[in-house]
Amino acid sequence: MKATHKPARADRIEQAMRWTLAVALIVAVAWAWGHGGAGGPFAG
Repeated sequence: MKATHKPARADRIEQAMRWTLAVALIVAVAWAWGHGGAGGPFAG
């Protein structure tokens, strides 16, 4: 892949995807803790 400058729209989409993945991961971990799946500090 060439290191050409991407359009601003592509950068925004990429950043949005990263944020979505990060939020989804946090929600998944919190859900697992909430349901006692991870045995974390919020298990109950």
